Amino acid sequence: MKLPQFYYGYVIVAAGAVTALFVWGGYNAFGVFVPVLEDDFGWSRALISGAVSLAFIVSGIASLITGRLTDRIGPRTVATACGVLLGLGYVLMAFMTSVWQLYLFLGLVVGLGLGGEMTVLPTLARWFHRGINFATGVVKTGVGVSLFLIPILAGWLIATSGWQVALAVIGLVSAAGIVIAAVFLKRDPTEMGLPPNGMPAIPVETSGTERLIPVEDRPPSVQTTVTLGVALRWRRFHIFVIVAFLNLFVTRAVLVHLPPYMTDVGIPLTTAGTLLGAVGGFSILGRLGLGLAADRVGMERVLVFTLVLMAASLLWLQFATAAWSLVVFSVVYGIAHGAYFTLFAPMAAKLFGSFALGSILGGIAFIGTLGGAAGPFLIGVLFDITGTYYIAFVILLLLSLVALFLAIALARQSR
Repeated sequence: MKLPQFYYGYVIVAAGAVTALFVWGGYNAFGVFVPVLEDDFGWSRALISGAVSLAFIVSGIASLITGRLTDRIGPRTVATACGVLLGLGYVLMAFMTSVWQLYLFLGLVVGLGLGGEMTVLPTLARWFHRGINFATGVVKTGVGVSLFLIPILAGWLIATSGWQVALAVIGLVSAAGIVIAAVFLKRDPTEMGLPPNGMPAIPVETSGTERLIPVEDRPPSVQTTVTLGVALRWRRFHIFVIVAFLNLFVTRAVLVHLPPYMTDVGIPLTTAGTLLGAVGGFSILGRLGLGLAADRVGMERVLVFTLVLMAASLLWLQFATAAWSLVVFSVVYGIAHGAYFTLFAPMAAKLFGSFALGSILGGIAFIGTLGGAAGPFLIGVLFDITGTYYIAFVILLLLSLVALFLAIALARQSR
């Protein structure tokens, strides 16, 4: 009896999950460092948040570059370079004494390293056709695991060894994890003579060698020959970009300012780190559960449901001051957070095809990161002016509602 051939795409999923874990782990946990840097250096929350925002802007620019390079030379070399930069940035931050060093090491060096995620998403879309939402959910589970573990680890290291040791450990572990995972990344199945999972393939003669080309990738299929220049002229692209901008504004602001908000209402820093970790833990449920649901009932419906959950959690946050109420917020918001970022790349693949998906995702990510950069900084400025997060959280709720209504329009465009 012949055993079924193992599909290498599952290795891509595992390597992608590890890459996502270490790319975003330290950055998503940085809110835990905000109170201690505020105490040690006297820097305002707006000043610290500005460096976080700069890193996100740089990551958007880096995504344009890494997405295009992944399309051309493959993900392995690009991911390795990003991993080294990311780890170096965190290690250098452990020795910083001035605010300009925070902006240089976090804003520029770590920001460039964050572009490493864009090596994974287009690669995954090339390896999977059937079950792409669930496969992306598994990869994005790496982000959820990091958001669950790294804030707790950071809080413990800060309490026992200081913030400098915490940053150095995060940097070294992140670099090692990304570089090792990159070894297993391959650009597409044709490198191994395989079709994407669930797609028929035909042999094609190219430069004297035969390789398998998925039927769906053959011209003149409009769905798979869309370039970034073509996509820029489409209404669906404009809607997608605005939704990404608004959601990144909201989600980055929440991750950066949730821990200091919790310490403001009397919750210890270690508990705040644990609750931020709970957001990551429940985001895993959103990534896997709603990713699987998207494969069955359609990603458009699940995207709208996800943004309903996000708006509901931000409405709840307006009144959450006790530990139990923040636990409820962490559960609901975590599920919505995880599901949204799981659906992002598959939705783009459905709307624009896989031909230039790295460049298209990079373009969307670049514009979206402007929102992710503005969110933490502007919320920090509002806090410094008002001394409270009340107005800031109302603004986040309103922006999430706008994103919800636009997602409904995007779902109609997709159908």
